[in-house]
Amino acid sequence: MGAQGRLQCGPALPIELLMAASSSPHVAAGDPPEPPAAAPAGWRARLRTALLGREEWQQRRLGIFFMSTVMYVAGIGSCQLAVWTGAWAPWQRNLVAGYLIVAHLLSYLVERSAWSRRLSDETLMVSQIGIAASAALLAYAMGGFARSGLLLVFGMQLMFMMLTVSPRRMRRIGWATILGFVAVSVTMQLLQPERFPLKEEVITLSLALGILPVMLAGALKVTGLRARLVKQQAALQAAMDRLQEMAGRDQLTGLHNRHHMVQRLAEALARQRRQPGPLCLALLDLDHFKRINDQFGHQVGDRVLQDFARAVGGSLRATDELARWGGEEFLVLLPHTAPADAQAVIERLREAYTRAAPLAAERPQQPAVTFSAGLVEHRMGDPIERSIERADQALYRAKDEGRNRTALG
Repeated sequence: MGAQGRLQCGPALPIELLMAASSSPHVAAGDPPEPPAAAPAGWRARLRTALLGREEWQQRRLGIFFMSTVMYVAGIGSCQLAVWTGAWAPWQRNLVAGYLIVAHLLSYLVERSAWSRRLSDETLMVSQIGIAASAALLAYAMGGFARSGLLLVFGMQLMFMMLTVSPRRMRRIGWATILGFVAVSVTMQLLQPERFPLKEEVITLSLALGILPVMLAGALKVTGLRARLVKQQAALQAAMDRLQEMAGRDQLTGLHNRHHMVQRLAEALARQRRQPGPLCLALLDLDHFKRINDQFGHQVGDRVLQDFARAVGGSLRATDELARWGGEEFLVLLPHTAPADAQAVIERLREAYTRAAPLAAERPQQPAVTFSAGLVEHRMGDPIERSIERADQALYRAKDEGRNRTALG
């Protein structure tokens, strides 16, 4: 909104690094936002809150808005200067200055209200540019020897528009302003020829029609370049997001990989420190997987891993995380879940995998593929490595006790 103000003057891990990562104040994307910090006491803080509101988006908008207030004051000052130099009568100053004050105040009330949340930054900017352009046209209609200088306002308007609005809107506003100057000039020359001499208006309009469209064309070119740059940046960001997603995925199973799970564990620990509650981990390992590879080949082994990922991954709760930890071993993160409930989740996963019956259709002689699990509850204050080590020990105990079961650690 600084643009509008100027216009109206005329009249913006590896696991060993886990604890270092988990100590940072990172908040997961799905976490509830932290409550806002209380505003410092004092009249200045209360005044800031009263003027700018409490929400960040509104403070940002109104901060720029109040910067433009300086330009409004300068515009009103120029009106007073026009009176002192004899170019205007006091009533002309009052008309233009009153228009600026009322329009600025109404704009503030709109932006201060919650309704402005529905409006984009560009929409608010365009409305302010409209006020600026109309104020310049009104000042031009007041006449005086300095009125041709108001055409410079159009150049300033173009400069700010090309940094803020879309090319289509800029084209419409630009031509509307040019035609507005022409209409005001012709109308005032017809109504008050003594104050708007024909020769002066012809010279002024020739200058305007010769230079302003060229300025508009140049500004549109810059705006087009800016729009393309924004699109390229968006495409680059999307590509980077895809690469990051691919870097966090296991290529064979499509599950998240160890690197991604380490990050999620760090986030879960940070969340548990903020909001204490149970947090469980489970290591799952496919039983006799080496024998499957040796008997049927690695292609079949790969299909077993894929079947497991599909069956178990599709049966998890929305809050749970499953990742391929290494080889035929998988890690399940169960936040906000007590051990008894976590064990019930693991057994539900076992049932889902059993129903999937991998290899049963094409190799009925092959025993059903099962998995063993080691389940632990993370102890607050322990390194996460310790909890994973306990889960690994519980997994070995489940293997020793006959496989296809869950052991608590």
